[in-house]
Amino acid sequence: MVIRAGIIGFSEGNGHPFSFSAIVNGYNPELLKAAGWDGIYNYLERKDPSDFGIPGLSIHSVWTQDPKLSEVIAAACKIPHISSSTEQMLDQVDAVIIARDDWQSHFDLALPFLKSGKHVFIDKPLSLDTAQLRELKPFLINAQLMSCAALRYAVELDQFREDCIKELPAFINGSILIDWERYGVHLLDGIFSAIPFNVESVYSTGNTTRSTILNCKDNSVITLNCLGNTAKTFNISRFSSTSKASYEIDDNFSAFKRTLSNFHNMITSGEPAIPAELTLNIMRTLIAGNLSKIENRAISLDEITI
Repeated sequence: MVIRAGIIGFSEGNGHPFSFSAIVNGYNPELLKAAGWDGIYNYLERKDPSDFGIPGLSIHSVWTQDPKLSEVIAAACKIPHISSSTEQMLDQVDAVIIARDDWQSHFDLALPFLKSGKHVFIDKPLSLDTAQLRELKPFLINAQLMSCAALRYAVELDQFREDCIKELPAFINGSILIDWERYGVHLLDGIFSAIPFNVESVYSTGNTTRSTILNCKDNSVITLNCLGNTAKTFNISRFSSTSKASYEIDDNFSAFKRTLSNFHNMITSGEPAIPAELTLNIMRTLIAGNLSKIENRAISLDEITI
């Protein structure tokens, strides 16, 4: 059985509707290049044709806020149907991928599909509204909803995960471009794919360049730096009593493909790809970071209830 998935939405500066669709369906090089996403075009062109496709999954339909953009995505990424509305898409697909990184849009887009029994993947971050998260929690638990940053599945972090099994780090430093609300989740998902979640408090400081300190229950410390508009940066460094290492993440294709494969596996297996509690704890950490910046104090994670 082939799972027919829909791609929903577009947010400024985020080319995930193109990336995700091309990885699953393949793409038309000329039309993708003409769409103006040079970074995506360049890394797709470096791949062998055999790298594309996820058995049992297809991108069957697309809807965005702009019908002309939907046509561009469909043509470039070999999507056979364009939905005129999300309501129309409900009857056309088995699952949906909400490929927007503005969390404020996620809940309203996802809920009709979730209530109709469809499986949903939501691009990071899921939501920073605790009331919305409470309503979404049952869908995470029953393996109907998945949400994460693709960096969780980065190939370059395979070694990081192995190293953390051998010895848990006493200190982790992560650095990434853009801002805490949209990109801090990349670092959190990457780090907590390797170590148990045990954050106790969160303190955030800075403006354009923002540093957020996570104090953990085992006395380890995690510092996350969101660098604003800078050169592409996705880095995690680990320090322990006997070793240290730095991991630079650059392979978007593999991270995206692994993410989509795990979504497909969740649909077919009925088991959550990521424990619901971990997804919610990462959202609590993002919320605590925002609150810390506003109130200029360390925020206990216990203050954020879902």
